[in-house]
Amino acid sequence: MLELANVSVRYGMIEGLRSVSLSVKEGQVVSLVGANGAGKSTLLNAISGVVPVCGGRISFQGKLISQMSASEVVGLGVVQVPEGRRVFAQMTVVENLRLGAYVHRKQFKASEMDAVFDLFPRLAERRQQLAGLMSGGEQQMLAIGRAMMTRPKLLLLDEPSMGLAPLVVKTIFEVLRMLNQQGMAILLVEQNAKAALRLSDYSYVLTTGSLTRQGPSRDLLDDPKINEAFLGRQVVMTH
Repeated sequence: MLELANVSVRYGMIEGLRSVSLSVKEGQVVSLVGANGAGKSTLLNAISGVVPVCGGRISFQGKLISQMSASEVVGLGVVQVPEGRRVFAQMTVVENLRLGAYVHRKQFKASEMDAVFDLFPRLAERRQQLAGLMSGGEQQMLAIGRAMMTRPKLLLLDEPSMGLAPLVVKTIFEVLRMLNQQGMAILLVEQNAKAALRLSDYSYVLTTGSLTRQGPSRDLLDDPKINEAFLGRQVVMTH
């Protein structure tokens, strides 16, 4: 479904990514773990068309997307939930969701917003509230809901648990599991490596811009070196 082949990104003289190759198959959850500054967000932004690649190829469903604009990538069904949520603070919940549906504005369906409210009942209760006045957890739910309004085929998530209470994180991961069970493919960047590995089918480890490990998530979860590097002090937030 998604294929990266030897993708490199540079910021001036600094290499953000070096010859990264990875793939996401139909209906698969793939996680990307690594320390802060490893290049995880850069990788998602390269897929999304937000930052340009200086080498390699990115393709989605057989179509080359590495030279496409961010809006063209979204139009194909590759949608990112960015780090820090980035909701439109001065707009209501409903207005944020309607903006998510912008790419399909001529075929807008109220039932799609209802589906988001079914996923996140808290958003339904706050549908006329300004997004900027909501809690971090509610804003994360809104960011995911806004992404769902674009009718994604592949959902990219950048640190969805960051700064959230454990109970909220559990809710977020339960929703992601549910979406995947409905057939949604997901590429997940997550600071809580244990939660990410438990949710995903396959995982990659990114270290200073290069992939250093990959394999079935269950194998990495049981790997002593991975445990020592990423999992030692983390709390399991999913089951």
